[in-house]
Amino acid sequence: MKPSNPFFALLSAFFSFLLFPPVLSASQTRVAATGGLGTLLEDETADLNLYLDGNPAGLLYLNTKDRLDLSGEWSSSDQEGPWGSERTTVLSSFPNALETIPSYGGVMVFPDPHWAFQASGGVLSRQGFSAPDLLADDQDLTRYLGILRGSYAAPFACLGMELAGIQTDKSYALGSYDPDDQVLAGSSAQGSTRLKLGVAATFPDRYTADQTRFRVGVLWGTSLGDPAETRTFRIEPLSPPAIGVTQVWATRGSVEWGGEATMEVPGILKMMLDVHEEDASMEMTQTSTAPVTLTTSGPAPPFRTGNLGVDWNFKWTVAGLETEDLKLGGGLSYFRDSTTDANSAPGPYEEFATRLGVGLDSPRDHLVGVQWTGIRTLSGLDRSQIAFGGEKWISSTWALRLGLTGEIDHSDGASYETLDTVLDMGAGLQEVFGRVDLRLRLGQTVNMSDSSDTIGLMEGQVSGTLFI
Repeated sequence: MKPSNPFFALLSAFFSFLLFPPVLSASQTRVAATGGLGTLLEDETADLNLYLDGNPAGLLYLNTKDRLDLSGEWSSSDQEGPWGSERTTVLSSFPNALETIPSYGGVMVFPDPHWAFQASGGVLSRQGFSAPDLLADDQDLTRYLGILRGSYAAPFACLGMELAGIQTDKSYALGSYDPDDQVLAGSSAQGSTRLKLGVAATFPDRYTADQTRFRVGVLWGTSLGDPAETRTFRIEPLSPPAIGVTQVWATRGSVEWGGEATMEVPGILKMMLDVHEEDASMEMTQTSTAPVTLTTSGPAPPFRTGNLGVDWNFKWTVAGLETEDLKLGGGLSYFRDSTTDANSAPGPYEEFATRLGVGLDSPRDHLVGVQWTGIRTLSGLDRSQIAFGGEKWISSTWALRLGLTGEIDHSDGASYETLDTVLDMGAGLQEVFGRVDLRLRLGQTVNMSDSSDTIGLMEGQVSGTLFI
């Protein structure tokens, strides 16, 4: 029976909202804690939408409200082998340390239905990694990032703009990867500012909550100016003295474009197709106190860099299986890197990927599923990964998560095979005012042809959202 007094009706609704909050979207921390079941989880960071695809116009389409998102990640790995040992560490305020320009993060405000704004930033620190970009050994990297996004709903479409500033500093030193390398010490610095514009539209432009809808978008981006990375080194030749070297790597004419299309049948099916391409030219100039070569084929002449990516993904919910829904998800991807510098391997790099997930979901109670990912490159690298995981809500506000992932990497050309095993554990608290998610990861990589060559991994991550 509904309360007859409006005051009691409002009070009843308020306490129901507190005791049984609606299902709020979560975070990349939540997805990773289940073993990375992004094809199955209903999560804002694993959704199929234009915003996550990099289109700033998609900011206005997000089903959210004013919010503050903060994240932190720490990881440490120890690598041991016949050659020696090495330790790497990562500290990041990004929700995913592998993302160059993250999506969720910082402050989002939606002052009215026609405007949306976001201001975000972060710091990434990587220490102890090998330096494949030159004949160095260890590399430490620090990256600073600032992002401004805005979106406006015009009568004909949504318009979006993104401005991102990135500063990347590196330092090089001798380590344990290759004691015969020439570089004794060095550093590099690069600053860049990137502009991205996007347009998106929905068909039909007015629809009901259960009506099928289509959304299309296009984006274009470029660097403001010609960003250049300046590298300075001290190298040790076969006979002293040490030589000083300065390299300037300039990026010119950097342009990217992309297009996306989504179809959604609310509560049942969602599909997305997107195409992205980037193109630029690189020039390197080198000065030194004595003739020296720091690349395997001599100083690099001007060359082109470019890549093309095509992705198709889907999520399908089959309702009516007693108290659970059957979840299906997956996709196909193609990636081509057509960089044509003098030191690259002959021919372009091409990669094909397949994803498929199946699981059972009882909203606000549990989800359990399995997800398979396969990657094949034309160079002969095969990668197969299978992940088991799930989530269990132990109360109206607390959830526990667990994931187990196994991966085998095989290379025909290099004749090696590695086995990765990863255990993820996590917990989440979800309230009306926001959420907090935690994750702990333990992993090991073993060279299957030499069991003494191993990598141990420990990683922790926390993310939170406060609705303003």
